[in-house]
Amino acid sequence: MNHYQLQRRANMPPCTVDGCERNQQSQGLCQVHYRWALYGKPKTGPRPCRGCDGEVVGRSSKRYCSPECANRAQWRRLGRETRRAWEAANPDKMNDKAARKRARKRGVAVGRVSRRKVFERDGWRCGICGGPTKKSAKFPHPKSPVLDHIIPLSKGGEHSMRNVQCAHNQCNAVKKNGACGSQLLLIG
Repeated sequence: MNHYQLQRRANMPPCTVDGCERNQQSQGLCQVHYRWALYGKPKTGPRPCRGCDGEVVGRSSKRYCSPECANRAQWRRLGRETRRAWEAANPDKMNDKAARKRARKRGVAVGRVSRRKVFERDGWRCGICGGPTKKSAKFPHPKSPVLDHIIPLSKGGEHSMRNVQCAHNQCNAVKKNGACGSQLLLIG
């Protein structure tokens, strides 16, 4: 700011709104009150969420009560066809999402688990029988790789990288919700 701008600003009368000591900018109002006169005062109190029946509290640009509510609204905007196309193109992510949902329903600890990372960590070998799984096989092929919970969710096992292993679909189906003693050594 140069000398003339500083001198001009120092000579400006205060805002005409009671209690405001900022300098006038336009029509007798400071910059803040002028913006409020043009566009309305920002809403900071509770207001209805655009995605659900909840309340939004906070800055005026916030439209949803939570990130989850914003995501649901985004999916609704995308439309059914776009969503189905994305789900078909990302089966691993959809399987991971379904596994997290099952774990939350059981009320157990839920962590981020990537099927592909687990399969690569275990070398694409079955943790129950020790045999190799077929990478190219898709469910419900008996030798297709599936995610096995060492301590089953139904028995209080958590859904985390520590408690999952690669397994054949057939071996996991025979195991059901039992846990072998040798598998418990993997948790340590």
